[in-house]
Amino acid sequence: MTLKILNLLNHSYYDPGIEGADGGDNYYKRAQGFRNSLLPQPGRYIQLSWTIEF
Repeated sequence: MTLKILNLLNHSYYDPGIEGADGGDNYYKRAQGFRNSLLPQPGRYIQLSWTIEF
């Protein structure tokens, strides 16, 4: 049995975008492209797994 908890304290955080990530990071900064610069990440994530071998 395995218990896995990610983002235990449930903080809000953002991950940088992929490749150029040139979509800007706020309302006043103009975007140079279409790839998002800040990607919101999920909150608390709990995974419980149970493995049975025969």
